[in-house]
Amino acid sequence: YLLGRSDSVINSGLELLAGTARSSEYWWVRLVALQALDSLQTMYAERATELKAKPISNSGSKNNDSSGKSQTAESAHMQHEKIKQLFDSIKNAEKDKNLLRYYSN
Repeated sequence: YLLGRSDSVINSGLELLAGTARSSEYWWVRLVALQALDSLQTMYAERATELKAKPISNSGSKNNDSSGKSQTAESAHMQHEKIKQLFDSIKNAEKDKNLLRYYSN
């Protein structure tokens, strides 16, 4: 559900996903929550790369376009890094043997 939503919607869902990935009673529910975080992480990484590579439009001032582009690319990069840190901290704290099998791959 969160893929493709606004940053504010995604940010509000991160806490729910992180809480589920950390403390669900069922290991497979924790796995699915962490996979959702991984999908968000990938989405933001791809978005940042895409925005950095996108040519600057010739309409309007080049300085304004360039500034807006880099702010958006930087925002996507910051979201990626935030989710990556969350993902890594959850993964590194996991003790369940079923999940550790998945995480070691």
